[in-house]
Amino acid sequence: MKHNKQKKLTLTRICMMILCTLISLIILVVGGFIIVDRVRHGSFYKDAAREFTIPGLSDNYTPQGFDYLAEQDIFLCCGYMSDGTASRIYTVDKDYQSSAPITIKNADGSDHLGHAGGITAFPGTDHVYLASDGCLHRLSLADILDGDGVVTIKEDLFVMLEPAYCTVYGNDLYVGSYYYPEKYETPESERYVTPAGDQNYALLAIYPLDPDTGKLLTDKPDTLVSTCGMVQGMAFADADTMILSTSWGLSTSHLYCYDLTKLDPAQSGTYTFSDGSQIPIFFLDSTVCYADIIAPCMAEELVVRDGRVYIMNEAASNKYIFGKLLGAQRLYSYPVPVNEEP
Repeated sequence: MKHNKQKKLTLTRICMMILCTLISLIILVVGGFIIVDRVRHGSFYKDAAREFTIPGLSDNYTPQGFDYLAEQDIFLCCGYMSDGTASRIYTVDKDYQSSAPITIKNADGSDHLGHAGGITAFPGTDHVYLASDGCLHRLSLADILDGDGVVTIKEDLFVMLEPAYCTVYGNDLYVGSYYYPEKYETPESERYVTPAGDQNYALLAIYPLDPDTGKLLTDKPDTLVSTCGMVQGMAFADADTMILSTSWGLSTSHLYCYDLTKLDPAQSGTYTFSDGSQIPIFFLDSTVCYADIIAPCMAEELVVRDGRVYIMNEAASNKYIFGKLLGAQRLYSYPVPVNEEP
């Protein structure tokens, strides 16, 4: 009897030792992960500010698109659901309070299950654009804001590339493709070696918009811009400064700042369509880039507001979880770097 009790005590001690060892290993791994992130992105965190809590993270919402509407003083956020239910839009007001989820419906009333990778509003109009499922969808801002928790796609606008992100600046729609080797390939027609010798893998197409109808004024873009790969979002800091965000998985994100005044027309090229028509193409490369902000992984679409670039991030979604350990539930902003180059 005494022997059995000692045996049970020994087994209990062994189990406790194994449990403690596992807990210690978990703490070590998690602590190491956090330390590596803080060291790796230390310069970013030093100047970054934590803004609002990204909505939907307690659910299966995976954040992607992002925009700011100055007239209404609200943010628009969109993304897909990792559980396969309908994609969503959230609004965040001036007090950083988020709305209830707004379900996206297709024109036929069915749930929209697309990636919802980008969202942008056309200032001064009712038009909102969603990059998802290989085309651009036009929505109504009034429909988003009417409080019934549903927004229905009004029409599909087909562009010359696979849209991953989008923004409206002035009366022009900027829509770009995403490249990652093997996973998300782009056609050879989108790949260029720039005049500086950089390899670019994707395109940004610029279409003029009709403010009344919200439609594209032309079937083909007016201009093309050649970009690097892995672009998740873009924003203008001003008319002469464009910022692109790039990311993939656990790798470090980059925010590339470009001085558009350095785009030399003499260094531009010509893109030829299958029907023989041509449009100019400009190249964003190392001769135009004046700053490279190293940022935490999984940066998505961008917004520039009051001299800071706000960065949507998907790392804290339930699909990836690890971002919850890094404080990625809160959206970060970072001061737009000053271009000190002549």
